[in-house]
Amino acid sequence: MYKSTRSIFLLYAAIVVCCLHVRGQQQPTNIRYEVLNLLALRYHPGNAADSSAVGIILNTLRHNPPAVASEIEPLRYHVLRQTAVDFRFNNQALQRQLSEWRALNGLLYRQLILPYEPWLRQAQPVADNPHCSQLPLLRFADTLTIVYRGTDKPRQKIVQDGHAISIFESVGQENAARLLEELFGDVDLFSDSNELLSLPFKGPLSKNCTDDYTYILKGITAVGGRRCYEIVFYCKDKKAPGFTGILYISADDDCYSPVEARFTFNNPDHANLTGNMLMTHYFPLTGDRTLPAVKKQTLHLGDDNKESLIAERTLLRDSMDFNFQHATFLQDFCRDSAASPQVWPPPSLLQKFNAILPLPAFRNLEQLALILLNDRARIGGVNGKFDIGPLTQAASYNRMEGIRLKAGGNTTARLTNRMQAGGYLAYGTRDKALKYRADLVYSLRRVKQYFTEFPKNTLSATYACDLTIPGQDLLTSERDQFTYSLTYASINSMSFRKIGLLAYENELQDCFSFKITGRYNYDEPRGDLRYMQIQQQDTTVFPHIVSTELQLSLRFSSKENAIHTHDDRLPIHRRNAASLTLSHRVGIKGLLGSGYRYHVTEIKGLKRFALDTSGDLTLQLSAGKVWNRVPFPLTFIPEGNQSYLFETEGYNCLSYHEFVTDNYLAGSLNCMIGWSPFKLFNRNSKIKTSIGLRAIYGPLSDRNNPELHPELFVFSHGINPLGDKPYGEFNIGLGNLFRCLRIEYVRRITYRHNPTIMHKQQSNDGSLFFTGSFAF
Repeated sequence: MYKSTRSIFLLYAAIVVCCLHVRGQQQPTNIRYEVLNLLALRYHPGNAADSSAVGIILNTLRHNPPAVASEIEPLRYHVLRQTAVDFRFNNQALQRQLSEWRALNGLLYRQLILPYEPWLRQAQPVADNPHCSQLPLLRFADTLTIVYRGTDKPRQKIVQDGHAISIFESVGQENAARLLEELFGDVDLFSDSNELLSLPFKGPLSKNCTDDYTYILKGITAVGGRRCYEIVFYCKDKKAPGFTGILYISADDDCYSPVEARFTFNNPDHANLTGNMLMTHYFPLTGDRTLPAVKKQTLHLGDDNKESLIAERTLLRDSMDFNFQHATFLQDFCRDSAASPQVWPPPSLLQKFNAILPLPAFRNLEQLALILLNDRARIGGVNGKFDIGPLTQAASYNRMEGIRLKAGGNTTARLTNRMQAGGYLAYGTRDKALKYRADLVYSLRRVKQYFTEFPKNTLSATYACDLTIPGQDLLTSERDQFTYSLTYASINSMSFRKIGLLAYENELQDCFSFKITGRYNYDEPRGDLRYMQIQQQDTTVFPHIVSTELQLSLRFSSKENAIHTHDDRLPIHRRNAASLTLSHRVGIKGLLGSGYRYHVTEIKGLKRFALDTSGDLTLQLSAGKVWNRVPFPLTFIPEGNQSYLFETEGYNCLSYHEFVTDNYLAGSLNCMIGWSPFKLFNRNSKIKTSIGLRAIYGPLSDRNNPELHPELFVFSHGINPLGDKPYGEFNIGLGNLFRCLRIEYVRRITYRHNPTIMHKQQSNDGSLFFTGSFAF
């Protein structure tokens, strides 16, 4: 849950931060009015079945087919992306508000306003509006090569160079690029599957576009000294995902080549936060006319008369060849390309950022951003070489350990961009035992900020000695989060583990990755948990078991994007994304004291579907099988949840280690609908309704049934084999509450009032759960 909440905050904050990227070429009011004017074209009085306009569009597609390359000769072109975000404000309104705060001299003014007044004093007046000023918040530029291979869709994007300056440097250049890509996308008018803000949009010049769009010939006008047909377009269904705007098609040649396009979202409700986005494409006079030479997207958030954010991204295409290994590629591109003669970012802006960033207030702001993103505080500021954390795991509580105190840290890429060392120490006030973990990661490529950056190519070693819940992986469990201290049933059974891990992970550019792992596992039951054999009248208690295994994992994913953090990736859930993971583990008997030989296979798949522009459906399927006879700690234990925090992966009404099985088929279905009962009272409400179902089926086979094989461990403390009927639960709730909260009611479908649970109060047949939620 915590990672989900953190990602939600990050995405929400990053959209606000990243929208600060604009050069101020247009006034916010002008942008908003331009968007409204374009939307008004949907009610243009012209003939909705204008055959002349449709003919021009069809001729444009006939003479300007989408760019297609062969496998032998791929199409390749270079792009410079520039993004700017500024804070705009009305001088009089801001000064009046500041005067009121100064007069009160309250805590809000002293802590949140006064430290940043040196930054406010650097505001510059807007050239075309003397009543407004602007402050730069972010400048980002990078260059990339886009390769087409035998299709009309880009198959590969290679980022060559990049540079960012911002008041939030701690977000990281890689993360800034990914967030900006989600915010602005890369709209192609010839594509039938544009994905912007995780929503699908069909272009007005795509295949079979006349089935979805209405075209009206408004007249002939001059654009850049050229005679052009002015064609209004909008979706036939005014609520459909698409665009509304004006196309300018050349009237001076027989190729009907596009010259310019100005458009916005057909239905602003689909864009949520980005309803006021103006998009403009400029096409070259010669060469490949289906690829715009310049693309601009301008976004306005806020109030015209008070404060607002204005963001602009510009994509400049150039077919020139450059030395991409040169350290000053951005400057070379700007200097040599006729499309962009200016240097980016300008030196004067660099001086302003260099003047304000060392201020204590901004150093504290950076530290706060680091804490929210990574759950760690950095010693020495953003450029520090050591982190302390995770902070939210410093203190927690469970019945077996009492108050659990934990302190940890790690080195950063500022110390060395090839190697990272870290770990933690933990102590329980009740069991009075010291636990610890040590990690060492070596990256075969230089990282920029985080060792989780894509593509990973790392060697890692880990050794941990700690308590964990049966069925959960000690190395990935988040039970130390203080939010998990509140549970409806106490934890009476845990497992003391010593784990040694060696791993090599490699992520390739074509969405494929693999991981090879060697693992040593020492498992000692604690609390009410017992590992026992009962043969006739003899009972043998095993103090621990040892297993050693090798594992190979293969993973394929498409349309996947994520924010990188210190130790994880926070996924950005794109529609129509898919992933498939196949893993196989081999237990090696006799190696490092291992007592078991076994094979275990698992496969997991995920697919997301777009229901409409405001809803989506996520389907997850998984299956696994243990091929040999092993004691139940080495079988599958479905992950339960005894807290009040909604788990998207586990079973929320299932107790810890309630069931075991050696083969299973599981699935979950979660649907997020862009409607909720709040729409009845507020048609603009962005609250969504979620409906979900989870189930797992897998009767324990005779091969691993301790009643048939006395040499196996008997089930103890309420642990039982999964029966002939599947375990299932459904959930229904509300998401995107206050942009950051999700409430779910979860109810068991089967095994209600399960008599196998030893303590009745541990059974959870249905209750409310909470988690984070965010939706565009």
